[in-house]
Amino acid sequence: MGFTGIMINRNTMARWLLISAILLPLVPTPGNAQRVFVEGRVGIVVPSGALNELEKVGSAFAGGLGYRWDRRLAARIDFEHDFLQGEDIIPPSGAAPAVVLRHVVAAVEVSLPEVAPLRLSPSANLGAGATHLDFESFSVPSGPQQGTYDISGTYFTLNGGARLSYYLRPSFSLLASGQAYWIFVDREDTKSLSLRGEGVPSVGSTWTFPLTLGLRIAL
Repeated sequence: MGFTGIMINRNTMARWLLISAILLPLVPTPGNAQRVFVEGRVGIVVPSGALNELEKVGSAFAGGLGYRWDRRLAARIDFEHDFLQGEDIIPPSGAAPAVVLRHVVAAVEVSLPEVAPLRLSPSANLGAGATHLDFESFSVPSGPQQGTYDISGTYFTLNGGARLSYYLRPSFSLLASGQAYWIFVDREDTKSLSLRGEGVPSVGSTWTFPLTLGLRIAL
């Protein structure tokens, strides 16, 4: 074998070593089994600020997908669909437009010390993403602003919260979650809400607080 052949074999070996070093942590072994987990949750969502003036407490449906790096740290992606029904704030009996919020956030979850005798495991999460806010369309029947209005947009969102897991089995747990979403809504996008009726405010940056229960399954 010539010098060129030796160099090619060394380069090939170096490449395989590099690829192996990258892929080795991803290969399932008894030490890193069940790193992936999924969640499903349902509950209520509480609006705040101007959104609280417009909307009633609504329903929340959420799901999550995570990857656990070690016993304490996990990366996760969360999806949430919230529905808020409009308050009856427009005389004599009209309601503010209902709104749907769809959140998608990437977050880091930190597991806190477990309460082993009670099978409880608390955790905290912090992340960022986007929220699509979509108000129910409404009409102004008369006047200079007569017409039908659709208000929707996608906005940068910060997310933080906590979870409490009760382990039924090592791979299966009940879950209680309290989250907060800080949605950076541009007030200019929602100023036409005031056309819906007297006392209907526009919405700027706002918070929502989903409180949900569900299941977590480790795969």
